[in-house]
Amino acid sequence: MEKTFQVIADLAREIDPPADGTLSRTILQDDHLEAVLFGFAGGQELSEHTAATPAIMHFLSGEADVTLGSDEIAAAPG
Repeated sequence: MEKTFQVIADLAREIDPPADGTLSRTILQDDHLEAVLFGFAGGQELSEHTAATPAIMHFLSGEADVTLGSDEIAAAPG
């Protein structure tokens, strides 16, 4: 029987943000979903871009100012 799920008990333990720069790690990729963790050093940013598929952002730690289109959001854990 093919495994149809993946359990990750603690996402924060799956990535160690760098002291400088940005780190990304794909934790799941199949025909239906791609899940990527990002770790950012303080002061780093992700450049403006568009995505071909819907995205969900969930912040595990830290704080960020997020701009989505014309909306600006103060993000924090949870």
